[in-house]
Amino acid sequence: MRENSENRKDTELRFDAQTIADFAASLELSPYSVTSYKKCLSYFFKYLDEKKIVKPESGDISAYVAKLSTSGRSNRTIYGYVASIRAFFRWAQLKGLYSDIASEIPLPQMERMPNRKTLTAAELRRVLTGVNRETLQGMRDYAILTLMLTAGL
Repeated sequence: MRENSENRKDTELRFDAQTIADFAASLELSPYSVTSYKKCLSYFFKYLDEKKIVKPESGDISAYVAKLSTSGRSNRTIYGYVASIRAFFRWAQLKGLYSDIASEIPLPQMERMPNRKTLTAAELRRVLTGVNRETLQGMRDYAILTLMLTAGL
């Protein structure tokens, strides 16, 4: 289903690696996050190319999200893809390159992570006192446990 595109200011934005690089250069995120955005966008651009879509509309993004859902991707993964696409089109609109066609695409619900049970102070003491620090292996185990406990792991 195509939207009416009469009032859109879309130019001939190319959906290619250079455009991804330009977008990535504008991100003020960690290198890991930038790499993730670039990967998600390259997959989306490949999808557009395979479908011969040169002027994508919101329905094309919805179809891509549906394809991700039916391919067995988790909601957490799809969330990352949708967030990347939304950020890209928001950037494109700010630059005057393309309408923000992704702003209305809903982010999937994230699965809640189970609450982690923490050890009490007495349980921590019991764990540490249970290690035999007289042996080399015991000293190693004590050091690893102490590191884990003080780092909150």
